[in-house]
Amino acid sequence: MIELIQLPPNSFYLWLATFFTFITAAMHFFLGGKFAAKPLLKAKMHPVAKYTNYYCWHMVTIVLLTMSVAFAISATYPSAWELGLAALFLSISFTIWNIVLWLWKKQSPLELPQWILFLTISVAGLMGFV
Repeated sequence: MIELIQLPPNSFYLWLATFFTFITAAMHFFLGGKFAAKPLLKAKMHPVAKYTNYYCWHMVTIVLLTMSVAFAISATYPSAWELGLAALFLSISFTIWNIVLWLWKKQSPLELPQWILFLTISVAGLMGFV
């Protein structure tokens, strides 16, 4: 079995990652609800595709809130550092996927700006573990 080395988290930066993740969740919920979810529900498309996308939109909300809680728990309880590491892994993964997507689909980075939010969370999270 692989044994992970416990890294002593820096709670200031993990609280900062918590804050950035929570702000991202709020932006996703309120702005995304207005500019993405509502137009999606009004779109003329197959119901399975429409509601699958709507379901995924809510999954993102849940993931963002869970990441925020994971960062907060690891900031509060250093022995729960793995939760912060899991949230950090998700944030870095989302950053990379967003960059790959706009490069692959030849989009402007400002047309898919989520990478900025996830990069901010990732940097704060990384600082919490160095």
